[in-house]
Amino acid sequence: MNQKKILWSLITFIMILSLAMPLSSSVVRASPATEIWDWYDLDAMREDLEGSYVLMTDLDSTTAGYPALASPDANGGKGWSPIGTEDHAFTG
Repeated sequence: MNQKKILWSLITFIMILSLAMPLSSSVVRASPATEIWDWYDLDAMREDLEGSYVLMTDLDSTTAGYPALASPDANGGKGWSPIGTEDHAFTG
């Protein structure tokens, strides 16, 4: 009878451990997201098209970097330049 309890305890432990392992391994591999606060931060995403990002606030014409990067006059009068290209797309 005592051996059955030990066996069931061991089986339960292994089941719990096997369920917890995938969760812990995905947390270990997760990298912190880069915070996007202004147009300069958004523009810097071009340096790492596979990175993780989180937008921290709305970006509009009053946000830092707008005149130089996103206004109608930016980019030689073309406005905001898309991030990534067809050959090197943004995947972050």
